[in-house]
Amino acid sequence: VDRAIELCSEMHDIKGAISENVKKLEAIAEDYQSQGSSTKLYFLQRALQSLERYVYLILFNTYLHQQFPLAFAQNFSQWLCSNAWVYRLLSCMNQSELRAPADLITKGARVLVADEYLSPDVLSTVKEMKVANFRRVPKMPVYGMAQPTSEATGVVLSYLTDEKRNHQHVLWVNVQEELVLEANGQIFCPREPSCLDQHISLHTAQTQDIERLETALKEEILKAQKWLEVTLEQEKQMKMFKSCQTVQEIFNQHKSSQPGLEYRRIPLPECAAPTEQDFDRLLEAMKSVLAEDSRAAFVFNCSNGKGRSTTAMTMAALTLWHFNGFPEFGEEEIVSVPDAKYTKGEFEVTVVMKLVRILPEGHRMKREVDMALDSVSETMTPMHYHLREIIICTYRQVGGALSFSTLY
Repeated sequence: VDRAIELCSEMHDIKGAISENVKKLEAIAEDYQSQGSSTKLYFLQRALQSLERYVYLILFNTYLHQQFPLAFAQNFSQWLCSNAWVYRLLSCMNQSELRAPADLITKGARVLVADEYLSPDVLSTVKEMKVANFRRVPKMPVYGMAQPTSEATGVVLSYLTDEKRNHQHVLWVNVQEELVLEANGQIFCPREPSCLDQHISLHTAQTQDIERLETALKEEILKAQKWLEVTLEQEKQMKMFKSCQTVQEIFNQHKSSQPGLEYRRIPLPECAAPTEQDFDRLLEAMKSVLAEDSRAAFVFNCSNGKGRSTTAMTMAALTLWHFNGFPEFGEEEIVSVPDAKYTKGEFEVTVVMKLVRILPEGHRMKREVDMALDSVSETMTPMHYHLREIIICTYRQVGGALSFSTLY
């Protein structure tokens, strides 16, 4: 492939374009807007586009080597489908954040944003539990919440292990993929100054990569000992941090007083489905704890206790039903959106109904997932977060510009 690219590079060098755009990206000390768009994002996208072309050429050459002796028994599309791992590889090409230096915060290129700004306490649980949006799946030892401080973690653990609930083992799963630190008793996440509401994705990172970056960021903040710009709930301030710790350090401290506590970091993508490996990791963690204690509690947190926590809680509810038996389901489902029938199966052309027809006992599989979603969302009414409702609400927001069958 390299030789073919070299022979065809008179007008454009595909390999050279990758390194050229990466160099331009790394040379930008401070991001600026050009024609209304981020310059950093522009060169990052150009680098990724060139890299994707290069990867596809290598894949195509591999296909030719394998299929030429077979008289091209498969076309390239079929060959890609039979090597599905390729698509997961392509989705993980952007590794730029894994190399982002920790001093972006202390140099002012990024700012720290407090969770009180990012995670409004819609369920009004901060006063009692010290953490936003704390909730439990009815009749199940499955809990969800926003990212807790060390103090809030202690309050929640005391609640779970008191005489009333008396959980001897607690599996606590942090599903955040972004960097998180507790500084001066508050939770902060780094953000781009121009996009405070948009989290900086580390979806391609492994747990150890995220924890390594959090440790580096903590050490940089403590070493710098300078005033840093932070965004709080209502205002921006300058703060100097005397104390700072990672989430892993918080749980290491609590484990000394809670021997039944097991902490896992299983990062899930924001606004997207978990990967197959994410399902595997969560199931293995639950199986390990259930083998020790069938009455264990399962706690999940993300940034605001909303999307990713709900996904993980639903996965946990389904898993526990398989271990402990499924409850009796009523005939009526909990649906607060009048036109939610579009997500319940009446819209026969949706991908959901195609899946139902393909899977063995597909209607039963879907109904059990729907009931798990209803159970998890029952205590979340003020947050207006129900996965099936979000589908139809999002469709409404696009104004019907595309047909529902086009979207799904």
